[in-house]
Amino acid sequence: MSLDDRRKTDRHSLPLEMEFWVDSTRHRGRIEDLGEGGAYVYTGLQWPSGKTIEFSFVLPGSSEPIRGSGTVVWTEYMGFGLRFDTLDEETRQRIRDAVGDPVDSDRRGSGFDQRLRAACGGQSS
Repeated sequence: MSLDDRRKTDRHSLPLEMEFWVDSTRHRGRIEDLGEGGAYVYTGLQWPSGKTIEFSFVLPGSSEPIRGSGTVVWTEYMGFGLRFDTLDEETRQRIRDAVGDPVDSDRRGSGFDQRLRAACGGQSS
């Protein structure tokens, strides 16, 4: 079964800075893709699957951080897949609103891409 088959929600390209805590130690990483159920986090470090972390990140156009806890569900050389475990429905809706439609090479100019460009001061990532 592929990773995409195991995901319960879609992921969307949305690079964001993230702070997270493992065993009370603060780390920084970058969310490479995001969905209401989880994210891929690039850190340059590996964490074991099953590890629980606390996290915080801010969505484009917002000043209110998203905070919660999650579980590392898979890992690779430079990052990990994170399942969000503690987000309430209102927070999940904020993420859905922020990511909108997926962005890929065939969908440039989508509503999400336009919102991302606007949030980044007119520059697309």
